[in-house]
Amino acid sequence: FMELSSRKGNTDIKPDSSSYNTVISSISPAVKKLYDSGGARRADKILARLEMGFLGGDESLRPDTIIYNQVIDFWAKAQSIHGHYLKARDVLDRQIAMYESGVRKCRPDVMSYTSVIAAFASTYGS
Repeated sequence: FMELSSRKGNTDIKPDSSSYNTVISSISPAVKKLYDSGGARRADKILARLEMGFLGGDESLRPDTIIYNQVIDFWAKAQSIHGHYLKARDVLDRQIAMYESGVRKCRPDVMSYTSVIAAFASTYGS
């Protein structure tokens, strides 16, 4: 809806990081119930758009730990795709890079690391 409004010239409606978080959260049931790798892929693409917007100078698109943890968790649960743990690790690496660039709201936490470890363990055993 927001993109459609924007394409029609309405610049009053603009997504922010909360909008992106809501969209990513809406994917959760498919990932958790069906271990849907497509859901993880979609969430990762949405996160990438958020990152690009923020790095492009839009402060309202500042990502945070919660958004990164959701996408990491989605990849960790997407066991139907080969290398799902590598995708989870890639998102963690992006989160670390964002944090190290000065975005303090992106600081990885215990959940960030635990989800990546769990994804790896689900592939190679504990």
